[in-house]
Amino acid sequence: VQNVPGHLALDEASGLLYIADTGNGRVAKLDTRVSTANAVTIQGLHPETWLKRVPATIQPVTPAGALVRPAGLILARGL
Repeated sequence: VQNVPGHLALDEASGLLYIADTGNGRVAKLDTRVSTANAVTIQGLHPETWLKRVPATIQPVTPAGALVRPAGLILARGL
């Protein structure tokens, strides 16, 4: 399915969230430590908490189509 992640893995040391983007055949990353200064409140299905849209950019780790249905991620240090 396009634009639906197959798996997510957070590198707590760097704050990077890695995304197995199954529908686009790639791995991408998102910096979770972006500034929330320009966050905008948005409507959502969670009435018990506020949802915020934070300006952030998903960056490719591999080009789209480089992988065949990536579905899982493992982060390893010191390889």
